[in-house]
Amino acid sequence: MKVLFKKWSTLIMGLALGLSITYAVINLGNNTYGFESQTWSEVKTLSRQDNLNKILRLLKTNFTGDVLIRSYEDGPSATFITSAEIDGHLRQFILLADRETFIEGVIYSKYLTSKQITEKHSPKSVKIAEINQSYIEIKDNLKASFVNKEVTTSVSTNSLKTEVPIVIKQAPLQLPEVNSIRTEKSKDSIYENTRQLEFIEYGDKNAPLVYVYFDYNCGGCRVVKKHIAKFINTGELKVRYIPVATRNEDSYIKAAYSLIPDENEKRQVLFEYFAKKGTADVLIKNKAPRSEFSKGIRHVKKSNEAFWKLPNKLTPTFVFKHAGNVYTASTTSTKKINDLVKLVNK
Repeated sequence: MKVLFKKWSTLIMGLALGLSITYAVINLGNNTYGFESQTWSEVKTLSRQDNLNKILRLLKTNFTGDVLIRSYEDGPSATFITSAEIDGHLRQFILLADRETFIEGVIYSKYLTSKQITEKHSPKSVKIAEINQSYIEIKDNLKASFVNKEVTTSVSTNSLKTEVPIVIKQAPLQLPEVNSIRTEKSKDSIYENTRQLEFIEYGDKNAPLVYVYFDYNCGGCRVVKKHIAKFINTGELKVRYIPVATRNEDSYIKAAYSLIPDENEKRQVLFEYFAKKGTADVLIKNKAPRSEFSKGIRHVKKSNEAFWKLPNKLTPTFVFKHAGNVYTASTTSTKKINDLVKLVNK
């Protein structure tokens, strides 16, 4: 049995009960938003096209002659791997996470796959790639074998039943999350750029304001969210979460959908919904109107551009102003977050 949520109150009730939702139709005003499988390739096309445009621009800036992109794919740690033919010679380039820097050569990583292997790789690297590729193929085959197969729970609240999907997924590559906190007056531009972004706000309007760059697929972000909730509830913090996509297309989808509505209250519902574990194609299976989805994508793209200009390109990252100084802090440490709260409340 599939679940249809026709009212926000019903959706909030379902989320509060911790129900796992296989199919949801979310009404925002007079429009219906959601996600279906076709949107996945749509997002890949949007984000990869953006990366292709950037690497092509960089290649044309740095090389003379004709440049022809032969192949491309996402690499580890938010890199983008491209094979390009320049004046008839095939060369491999790696676009780094800041999307303004690239290097030429082969990539070495414990996440290597067969598609990334070149004749310059060592036999050991080839073996690593073969093992990784076999795991990917096994998981893909297992996932395919469960298509359209679901296990229904007996959970029922006011005649509302849910289905729990069987999902086998590959864990996304994750950037390291480290503890750091610093301040520089030169970060005024970072703070001003951050203020211009779309956000989801929590807390008393008179509480000290902190911005948090947040990726829905970042485990550290979810941990931090739980910890700072108590400071929001006690009136010690006002938090503006800025959804960004630093992991993969799934992050892009969740971030874009959470910023579709204009009302903060509705954004909060989606924020709580997507902050739960689960891929976008499992959480939502009803496609948003293209114009609305594109609006969300534009918001995320702008947020990503600001994110890659931060001193530490890690999530979660706090940005705030206190006593005339701008602070940025990339941390998952509860002690450092406690210190941060004490600082802004001085």
